[in-house]
Amino acid sequence: MELFVSCSRKTAPILAEELKGLCIENISESAAGVRFDADLATAYKVILWSRTASRVLMTVAKFKADNQQALYEGIREIDWTEHLDYRKSIAVDFTSTRSALSHTQFGAQRVKDAVVDQFKKDVGDRLMVNTNRPDVRINVHVQNDEAVASIDLSGDSLHKRGYRLEGGVAPLRENLAAAILLRAGWPEIARTGGPLIDPMCGSGTFVIEGALMAANIAPGLLRNYFGFVGWKGHDKSLWAGMVGDASRLAEEGKKRLPPIVGSDHHPRAVEHAKANVTRAGMTGYVKIEHREMAKARPPMKAKMPGLVAVNPPYGERIGESEELAALYKELGSVLSKRFRRYKVALITGHPEVAKNIGLGKRKASTLFNGPIECKLYRYEVD
Repeated sequence: MELFVSCSRKTAPILAEELKGLCIENISESAAGVRFDADLATAYKVILWSRTASRVLMTVAKFKADNQQALYEGIREIDWTEHLDYRKSIAVDFTSTRSALSHTQFGAQRVKDAVVDQFKKDVGDRLMVNTNRPDVRINVHVQNDEAVASIDLSGDSLHKRGYRLEGGVAPLRENLAAAILLRAGWPEIARTGGPLIDPMCGSGTFVIEGALMAANIAPGLLRNYFGFVGWKGHDKSLWAGMVGDASRLAEEGKKRLPPIVGSDHHPRAVEHAKANVTRAGMTGYVKIEHREMAKARPPMKAKMPGLVAVNPPYGERIGESEELAALYKELGSVLSKRFRRYKVALITGHPEVAKNIGLGKRKASTLFNGPIECKLYRYEVD
């Protein structure tokens, strides 16, 4: 089968490297994700283990679709009875780029009509539609009038691990936080016993993702909804075996975690972060503290320098640039005084204001936190 694995914008190279670590080869990168050929076990492995993926789409067919009728007919020609049971519900996601089919809502309607009409004609039953939590999600993307129809095996975006019911203001998506930690070299730091600290932790995404990564816990273990469960090709035994193996690794991994600490000056953020840590199964392994950023310091149990990962407020969270500049200056002062020889990964939506951190030489890359273009800066504190 051909798979397309999507991800947050600008993180495809990180996703590709992660998948190579899962022994996946011949990966082709694009702006929106990566594509490769795989068997069902590999598809399951990506869904269970990838920390940076958004969706896993299994290609069903490709065809020319330069108008609504061509789209409808192309979808009708696919034998959907190979993939769908008439008793199951469906939803359709439709996107287009540089295409005559620019009306995505109408495009989704035509795809749905074609699938439903095929079942009415060939099976005699009408498929149910459930846009919230369907048994099977169909994805159609049209680019340059070429359509790709897929089954969304993930069902919902994989960044929704299941632990973050409590969110802060402008929180990082879980898979973006994981991508930042991978780019910052956190797995290597954790293996040597270095700690992870987030002095402005908000809902705790950095420290929770860091703990899952350091303990080698598959993020898919936390989810209770997958798009392949209602698909006819699902192999229950294969999936159950992979989940069992991952569960055993998770219990072992928790025994070797380095110190991981998140703190925030907002009492409600601390409350939310603690609840998220509990849902992630990391109580006792991830420490959440109520503390002003100015009082941040390395954990007492830290035996060596580690990583500070931080997502300070940006313009969408604090309106006054002067206030923001002062915050960055204070953060830089705290890091330079108390976190010598630590690595720092900082994501910001205000790169000009971020210069006030004053930590000197940095490595920069562009990322997107949802629709917000951001810079990821990586420092080594002298």
